[in-house]
Amino acid sequence: METKGVSVLIDTAPDLRQQALQFGVNRLDAVLYTHDHADHLHGIDDLRAFNFIQWAQIPVFGNTETIDRIRKLFDYIFDPNRSEGGGKPMIETHVINGSFEVKGVKIEPLRVFHGSKEILAFRIGPFAYLTDVSSIPSETVDRIRGVDLLVLDALRHKAHPTHMNFEQAVACAKEIGARRTLLTHFSHSATHKEISDMMPEGIEPAYDGMEIILDEK
Repeated sequence: METKGVSVLIDTAPDLRQQALQFGVNRLDAVLYTHDHADHLHGIDDLRAFNFIQWAQIPVFGNTETIDRIRKLFDYIFDPNRSEGGGKPMIETHVINGSFEVKGVKIEPLRVFHGSKEILAFRIGPFAYLTDVSSIPSETVDRIRGVDLLVLDALRHKAHPTHMNFEQAVACAKEIGARRTLLTHFSHSATHKEISDMMPEGIEPAYDGMEIILDEK
């Protein structure tokens, strides 16, 4: 997302390079990590292309578990004796402990659950991003109630142990009361049109490359 001239990426998906090229992402001021699962982490090496463009380190933020996992799985990034010919990303890791700022933009971490695993969601101004969630604590709901745009996990029709299904996502979206809710992380068990047709007004499925412009007042 971009706000006030600051570009922030949430998670480094394995196809980060493809997405960045396809959708013209050419700058990153920070990366926020929701959790340490492979589908949200393993594109981290592609951050080096942004280092070449910006010639600067990129700060990355996550909870203790995620940062520890990054430093363990990708230990070569942080080893000064392994230059790898310049072929490794230049990043600086930060453990999130409450709200923080990236170049003047306030980032508010939100506590959510991915099954029994506590992970992070984020609120940035009028925007809240909650993916890979199966339950949301009441204090988190209170902190995002009435946002302009909510991106919310919704996997499929059937119940799932670590993700919300469509019914749960709709109920949660109604409780939060965002002006607009976009569903994400759904499986191939239903088409985009089928999901769209079953949703009430104000709730719709997202799609790759979707661009939303919000008032930055």
